[in-house]
Amino acid sequence: MLDVRGLQVAYGQVIAVHELNMHVEEGEIVALIGPNGAGKTSTMMAVSGLVPARTGEIFFLGEKITGRACHRIYRHGIVQVPEGRLIFQELSVKDNLLLGAGPGANSSQTAEDLESVFDHFPTLRERFLEQADTLSGGQMQMLAIARGLMGRPKLLMLDEPSLGLAPKVVNEVFRMITRLNEKGMTILLVEQNVNKALRICKHAYLMEAGRIVETGTGTELFNSELIVKSYLGSTKSLQKKE
Repeated sequence: MLDVRGLQVAYGQVIAVHELNMHVEEGEIVALIGPNGAGKTSTMMAVSGLVPARTGEIFFLGEKITGRACHRIYRHGIVQVPEGRLIFQELSVKDNLLLGAGPGANSSQTAEDLESVFDHFPTLRERFLEQADTLSGGQMQMLAIARGLMGRPKLLMLDEPSLGLAPKVVNEVFRMITRLNEKGMTILLVEQNVNKALRICKHAYLMEAGRIVETGTGTELFNSELIVKSYLGSTKSLQKKE
């Protein structure tokens, strides 16, 4: 579905992503993991057109999208849910969701999409007319993902969906991501919670200093000596307890 070839992203003279190659197959969860500043978000933003690629090519469903405006990439079927949620807190839950539907959505499609969102996130139905800033952190994250789903994505890109959430809520967010995938959603997941990301993904890429340093299935990376030493540590021993 997504094929990234030789991607380089730079901010002035600072190169954030070096000659990155990555692909996402339809129906998969693919995780992009690594420390802060590794270039994960820059990679995702280049795919969605929010930052330009200095070099390289990006193909989506066989069509080259490098250099296209972000709103055109969105209409092509790529939706990014940003780090930090970035919902419109001064607006209602309803208005946030309707904004996600984007231009051109007719009323019947919107009603159908709202019902689908409510199936995934029943709390949003209950809080539909309330102002978004009254939601908890976990509910705001649900709203951000639900807003993305209103755009009918073919590829849903999630940037740090567990960031800043309590452990119990983190577990619910990852269960929700798994449920979306089980219903056919293709997901590119940027996540610092390496333990949980590797346990739900089909394929994973480890980034460090703007480069891919290791790749494989989620299971392969979960058992990688580099991953265990640098990212999982003693948490791996808790796998059977979770």
